[in-house]
Amino acid sequence: MARQACRLGEGFVENDESEIHRKMGRDEALVFFEMLVELDDQPLLRTDRPSERLALVRLHGMLETALLEPFMPSYETLVAEARSRLEAQFWDADLTAP
Repeated sequence: MARQACRLGEGFVENDESEIHRKMGRDEALVFFEMLVELDDQPLLRTDRPSERLALVRLHGMLETALLEPFMPSYETLVAEARSRLEAQFWDADLTAP
């Protein structure tokens, strides 16, 4: 099995052709986790492929095991703060840069 590694942004990806390893900031993880929780609560979430639903469920589970915040009493505040920080970064970013 060929093994490749390449630098992408702030994270590091290793490719052994069956797994991808990528670093994710805690703010991104919290916001994405909450987005997946909200999607999971929608019984009519439509995907054309069961594989897409399974991929989302597995990603949600991976984030759930990596994060402590969803089990904290201040979870909603932590998510709101993470969203605010990411929104500030989004509006400060030069989205036209290559």
